[in-house]
Amino acid sequence: MSIDPHSVLHKKNKERIVKSLFFVCSLLYSYCSFSQAYFLKVDRLKKGEIVKTKTYYEGHWVKLKTINGSKLKGNYFIYDENTIIVNDQKVALNDILRIRFDNRHLFSGTLLTILGPPTFLIGLTATALEDSFSREDNNSNAEIATALGLGALIGGIVILSNKNKRPLKKKWKVSILVQ
Repeated sequence: MSIDPHSVLHKKNKERIVKSLFFVCSLLYSYCSFSQAYFLKVDRLKKGEIVKTKTYYEGHWVKLKTINGSKLKGNYFIYDENTIIVNDQKVALNDILRIRFDNRHLFSGTLLTILGPPTFLIGLTATALEDSFSREDNNSNAEIATALGLGALIGGIVILSNKNKRPLKKKWKVSILVQ
């Protein structure tokens, strides 16, 4: 029996590729696990105790108003433990009067709320008409449209009810976390 030289080379190349992938994956894992991540932590206070906490990664879009009346919009970056930078302007956390984070779901929530009721009503009407002309009980597209319309309406309302405005008088506290 003779050994095919191409198969030996092919096995060695496979082994090299697997070893390289393992090395790259372990390198990425160690880089991600040992790197520092900065967060902006927003705590909701009730009677002096923290009730709810939300964290936002560095680089999120933010719209804020400061105590001196200036309004800033843009991605925020952390300068030090008490200061953030928005559009190349330093803002101390104590100077923030109102802050609003990116609400990317505003468009999709509005679209779902607008398209949900007509879809639900069309599906409900088609289901009623189908049942009056047919005695068979089968899952039709009209019943699926009814369920999708109702789900879209409820989903749109839930998305739009999520307010991202955080007045920071006595109800909210902003701090910076390093992880």
